[in-house]
Amino acid sequence: MIIESKDEKNKITGKYEYKNKEEYLKLTGFLKGNCVFLEEHYQEEKTGAFYLELMDNQLQGNWANEKKHYEVSLEIISGNREILETKPLDYYTKKTSDGISGAYLNEQYYINDMWVQEDNPAYEIGFSGGYILLDSIHSDSLKFEVQTICGPTYHGAYAEGIAIKKGEIYEYIIDEWEEECIIEISINDKSVYARASGGSLSCGFGARAYLEHTFVKVNDRFEFEEPFEMEELKER
Repeated sequence: MIIESKDEKNKITGKYEYKNKEEYLKLTGFLKGNCVFLEEHYQEEKTGAFYLELMDNQLQGNWANEKKHYEVSLEIISGNREILETKPLDYYTKKTSDGISGAYLNEQYYINDMWVQEDNPAYEIGFSGGYILLDSIHSDSLKFEVQTICGPTYHGAYAEGIAIKKGEIYEYIIDEWEEECIIEISINDKSVYARASGGSLSCGFGARAYLEHTFVKVNDRFEFEEPFEMEELKER
């Protein structure tokens, strides 16, 4: 297998061949965190896909098509390993100011095999994490918007409001439900820890959704209520 190129959006291309075969199969895919996704094509027909994780000098994971799947272990034997690496969040953090206001991210990628069955090997590159936006509107209050996706089931948690400073934390209370929900936000050196207590239903999150995440600052600029993809927050 040969990985030939990577663009600025972490899309990659390459090729590989089977032993005793003369023609290469085409590879196209993308990188997400430490995960590598590659689709293989033979004469424009998709014949399978790789779902891999980069660990030291190896790629471990699975190959699958619609009917079968196999475990895969690949070893990097030459070339530039950086072509399989993405920028960590702290790359963007270093470019931000020390102020509280800004956009903060949490992202974790993994091979999701939750729905894999022998007759339907439905692997995918899974995601857990989300964002929190903060605007320091007063010395004792923060406007915030937070959203998390809770893998592998992808239930979501969302909240927004004004959190009031109480001691070392900022606190936002939702009292519209039978059980009170409290969201706590702690600030620490370009990172934010946010948690919700009282249960997901009392917070209005829905089943299996939760908020108990550490987010790191990636940008000083953002706008509330503006549709965006998480990747956009890094590049603005």
